[in-house]
Amino acid sequence: MASLSAYNVLLFHKLDHMIYHHLVVSGKRPEVARNIVAFFMLMELIGLDVIGYIRRTPDHNVVLMLAAEADVILNCIRQELPPRSEVGLAVPRIASLVSQPVDLEFFYRNRGTVIKQLVKILDGVGLVIFDEHLHVLFIEYQDRVTCRLTAVPPVLPRQLAEPYQRVLEEDFRSMFVMFSRVSTLTPEDIAENFTRYLLLQHSFFTYFFH
Repeated sequence: MASLSAYNVLLFHKLDHMIYHHLVVSGKRPEVARNIVAFFMLMELIGLDVIGYIRRTPDHNVVLMLAAEADVILNCIRQELPPRSEVGLAVPRIASLVSQPVDLEFFYRNRGTVIKQLVKILDGVGLVIFDEHLHVLFIEYQDRVTCRLTAVPPVLPRQLAEPYQRVLEEDFRSMFVMFSRVSTLTPEDIAENFTRYLLLQHSFFTYFFH
């Protein structure tokens, strides 16, 4: 399999960076915006498709409401003590994206795994997605591609052409997945799903909804 370049990663995560930029422009500190977008990316892996929802509902207020709930969740999992029911456990907008009950208690109960996976995203693919210098090069290159006068694309800048490196852990395992013949999934759907897992260097983990 050919190595993914930094350009491939930025192209795939274009919406993720757009959300990050939107949050920064709206007043979030860059480090806070990074954490929120990384949380959105992580939630996609457990069936909470926040980014997909934003794609389908490109509304400024929706993004800010989801970000506010993500901020509350991130603050909750940093605490030593569990959240108190009297101050409210609901994260209604995020919870509406999944059929199982999800609240602050759920995230606090699984905070170890959530934090571990957030760190992997931020220290992995996040180093590319949130690198402003790389993003400027990416935008400039896309502009040159759009404005070119010939069918030959311009030469990709060296920094964008460099392969995206990911580290496989010792316990990285293969997984066999079978789909029913009546499944509505297309080959493209399946490829996109597992490509996203690859880009996030995701170690498979399971959340149990109680």
